[in-house]
Amino acid sequence: MTNNSLIQIADKSDKKIIKQFYRLQHYSASYMGFDTVYFIKHNDIIIASVIISQLNKCNSQHILHALVVDKQYQNCGLATQLLNYHHIHAQQIICFAVKELSMLYINANYYLASSKQLNETNLLRYQQYQKSKPNLQVFIKRL
Repeated sequence: MTNNSLIQIADKSDKKIIKQFYRLQHYSASYMGFDTVYFIKHNDIIIASVIISQLNKCNSQHILHALVVDKQYQNCGLATQLLNYHHIHAQQIICFAVKELSMLYINANYYLASSKQLNETNLLRYQQYQKSKPNLQVFIKRL
């Protein structure tokens, strides 16, 4: 793998293969609201993907979720490439992640934030996720 793999933006025709990628990775991902999916292929097979969700048209905070890299390609910098690519397409990117992933996000120019920095729409989603994962933290991409 090269350090600068080609990142593609999914269109409607890619939805089936993206869902298949997540199923093969044993990751439950669904399209929410106004989504943009970015992915990386190797030999015509998706090996990494991330979803950026706006949730509704007026939401200025976009949620990064479903950042997944195929196990065979982990530790190659693909997650970092995806994290660093998408920020030019949104106003403010937030994500919810467990403490163990803190350094990945901090190294990609995110900072640990307070849930008080979330707008109402995203705060409700964060509180919903916290019910099943109480150790989730909020990260916000530096602009």
